[in-house]
Order: sequence, then C-alpha cells, then structure tokens
Amino acid sequence: MSDTQEIIGQGVAIRVACLVKSLAEADPEFEHRFVKNIEDAAYKIEGDEKVSLFTTELLSNTRSLLTGFTWSSGQGASFFDE
Repeated sequence: MSDTQEIIGQGVAIRVACLVKSLAEADPEFEHRFVKNIEDAAYKIEGDEKVSLFTTELLSNTRSLLTGFTWSSGQGASFFDE
C-alpha cells in the first residue's frame, strides 16, 4: 500500500468513525449494528483476490477506531475514549 493510500485510508476511517459516533447519539444501537456490519463485510471479502488490501485495511481501521480492538495489540481504548 502506498503512503498516499495510507493517508487517505486513515482520513476516511476517522471521518466514518466520527459519523458513526454522531449517529449513535440519536440511536444508541447504531454503532453496534455498524461494527457488526463491518465484521460481516470483512468476513465476506476475506480471501477474495478481487478486493484490495486498501479495502480490508479501511474496514479494519474503522473498526479499530470505534472499538479500540486491533489484531496486533488486542483490546485497547477506542479513538474516542478520553
């Protein structure tokens, strides 16, 4: 993945996570459903050679920002935890 893709992916993931947090203020279950949908999408595209690494990283990064979980470090604080 190029540096440009990484920068764009981080920006997109942060914006999506912020949007999800905002929508969850009106619907507290929204974030849970959204994370479940990300997990379902990641499972569906796993091993699909037509799907780029950029796409899977974007899903993973968005999930990590919302939940604080990464496969390399395990459970930690989310991006929004103070």
